[in-house]
Amino acid sequence: MNTTSLHQVLSILSWSMVTILSWLLLLIARMYYRVSRRRTYYLIFAVPPLIVGVGAARYAVYNQLGGDLVADAFWSGGTLLLALHTARLCWMMLRTKKEPS
Repeated sequence: MNTTSLHQVLSILSWSMVTILSWLLLLIARMYYRVSRRRTYYLIFAVPPLIVGVGAARYAVYNQLGGDLVADAFWSGGTLLLALHTARLCWMMLRTKKEPS
């Protein structure tokens, strides 16, 4: 196995890990929505795997080991969206409602 095909395998593997993480977070957000009836926008967790997948596919198709700014932008954008939405979900779940006086 040469380094290019190894890189392709690792790129697809890392995309798979992002997809699994997003899927688990989507299920957590959906469960929280059903239990608390607070809007979590859980379907946004389906978007980061698509964005990161474009970057992973670009690296896999063009046989590059790095340096593709478009692929890097997709990777960064997808992971940033995932991180921001995860932080928002955590903040929402940990925030307490004020009791009416």
